[in-house]
Amino acid sequence: MRMFLSPETIDAEDERRKLLLNASPILKLIDRASRESPLAFAWQLNRDTLLNAKDVFREVIEFQGDATFRKAIALDTITLKKNTEADYDVRRNFLSHSIAMATYEISQQKGKQILVFANSTSKEKLYFKVFLDKASKRILKIQNLSNGRFYLPVPFEGGTISM
Repeated sequence: MRMFLSPETIDAEDERRKLLLNASPILKLIDRASRESPLAFAWQLNRDTLLNAKDVFREVIEFQGDATFRKAIALDTITLKKNTEADYDVRRNFLSHSIAMATYEISQQKGKQILVFANSTSKEKLYFKVFLDKASKRILKIQNLSNGRFYLPVPFEGGTISM
């Protein structure tokens, strides 16, 4: 937490953050939007399929400072059917499931609409293409470049920081 950092460290962090935001239009957009309400995007499995135990059926990306990446994982084998409801939530098909969660630092590839998620512990990097509206004021969707999945805006589900 910031409250235990020395004033010099806090100033250095703030300065680094300002430099990063000035160099990255997408990170600036995420930061600005997150001040009103944290941003979240999700992909979920929605097709006729047999889902085995340990298969991922939903992934959520939440931006609140860093990026949190959560995967919902089936505990049992289950048959899923494609659903056409606008408010479909695949989690309703499960009595229980597990969650795998990781936090990543985010940066933007220079000159591209690509976000890079870097996990400082595992050194894992994930790459996501960002699709903006015509005015470049809002993120419409995000695509995971390693598997092609599209993540659409959803309400933020994570915890909040209070002081």
